[in-house]
Amino acid sequence: MTLNSGSVRAPNTKEAVMIPSDIDIVSMRDQINADGVAIGQLGIEHPTLEPELQNVAQYGLDTNFGRTAFVILDHTPPEAGATRDVAQELLNTTDFDTIIVRAPGSGAVVSHDFSRAALEAAQYDFLSNPEIAPAARQFIDTLNGPVFPWMWINIVIAALLGLAIVITAIHTFRYSQAKTLDRSQ
Repeated sequence: MTLNSGSVRAPNTKEAVMIPSDIDIVSMRDQINADGVAIGQLGIEHPTLEPELQNVAQYGLDTNFGRTAFVILDHTPPEAGATRDVAQELLNTTDFDTIIVRAPGSGAVVSHDFSRAALEAAQYDFLSNPEIAPAARQFIDTLNGPVFPWMWINIVIAALLGLAIVITAIHTFRYSQAKTLDRSQ
């Protein structure tokens, strides 16, 4: 997969994405549909990487993360958003829940199940870790991690605040009544 600066509009998309013309999105789609991983030259240099990523994809299924596919690009596309466009096109045209694209020096993650904010918060450590498979597993664990129950905490805080207001109002009323009685005597 060599990259140049030419771009073409990806076919069959729900939103406009620009895929560099020399990225074979159809081949990538076929590869991830076959085994969940599309990998270029890095797979030849590191023959254990593809099975490791397949194991991580299975781990994602086993931990209710969802169906996850991995795409490893040989080169970073020249356009800043091209890795995200590749990921989005594959998400739009496959049955995967999450697509993770890695390129040297960049990457992108898109998902039907997780918000973009959650993905971007978790992907920093993933993209900065050169060990792709362990980093991918950690990424899944981060997003699957315990969800802090903010709604319930906010409800309890609001209830306590309301209770404090009611108690203060009762004490203020009683204090003013007592002062009125003291003055009338």
